[in-house]
Amino acid sequence: MKYIRLNLRNRPFQAIINGQKRIEIRPNKNKGRVNYSNLANGDIIVFKNEKTKREISCIVKRKSLYKSIYELLISEGTHRTLSSTNSIEIGIRSVESIENYKEIISKHGVYAIEIELLELPPTKNIVHLADSAKHEIDSNK
Repeated sequence: MKYIRLNLRNRPFQAIINGQKRIEIRPNKNKGRVNYSNLANGDIIVFKNEKTKREISCIVKRKSLYKSIYELLISEGTHRTLSSTNSIEIGIRSVESIENYKEIISKHGVYAIEIELLELPPTKNIVHLADSAKHEIDSNK
């Protein structure tokens, strides 16, 4: 299992939290910080909200490579992939407006990465469990 960190704009970040967005769209880049072709089921993506700096963790359920954004949106559905609209045309324009995405996708395709938000226990519970384990170990002496 690998962990990767990705920045995400506020609207899609919030859409993941509220369960609306379950597919992350990323261009098929074979260079740069993250090579999505190496992403596997069970890997963890830590998304950082560019506006609030809050982080959430998601598990990768699957990934699919498509030739175009249009093909991806038709196959995966706009309701699971887009955070701003259900219109395919507007969705395509929105994705292509991200720097270099249009060029990269036209040459190499685009990934649909199905994710599931991980519910992490509150920090106080982690401390409590750790204290319980320590107490149990100490009491066995």
